[in-house]
Amino acid sequence: MYHTLKRVLGIVIVTVLLVMITGCKYIEKTIDSTQDYNQIFNLSEIRTDGSLPIFPESIDSLETVFFKCVHTTNLPLGSSIQIQLTIKYDNQSYVEEIQKLERKCESSIVYGENAFFDKSAYAFVWNWEGCFEYAVVSPEIQEIEYIYLQSVAPEDLFISEDAIPHKYDDLYDVENNMERFTADNSDKKTI
Repeated sequence: MYHTLKRVLGIVIVTVLLVMITGCKYIEKTIDSTQDYNQIFNLSEIRTDGSLPIFPESIDSLETVFFKCVHTTNLPLGSSIQIQLTIKYDNQSYVEEIQKLERKCESSIVYGENAFFDKSAYAFVWNWEGCFEYAVVSPEIQEIEYIYLQSVAPEDLFISEDAIPHKYDDLYDVENNMERFTADNSDKKTI
């Protein structure tokens, strides 16, 4: 009995060590060149449909203030993705972009003035399987910050402080009862 237990325990330890050595990968990729912007639409690990519908399809003709995407893969645990794109618009383009956000996010729990930001914001995805896709607007300077977060721990956030939802620590805590929402399938409920 003792030898059998010892043998089983030895096999378990060796298996765990092999998995740790061969199965765990940590890969971090940063995209911060506006020339590579379209790569964000090809990240296969995005949990939502991957289309990032509130983000501009192209930024070639836009005044990009800031762009950065950090995609971290930590196998076997999964991926975290954080994207921030800040665009400064002219008067007409700004109004058109706000109208687009209002249409796409009209049934969202984060729409215009809200409890999560000090500024107006529009969310297409809110706290769905650890994902957030939203835009924070600054009408006084006609800038819009487009944000995508997926499983990003609060201490790993690089996005500007005014674009981080209030109490993000609580939102990140999956045990916490918070509203969640996806505009594409109207999955709005308290979890």
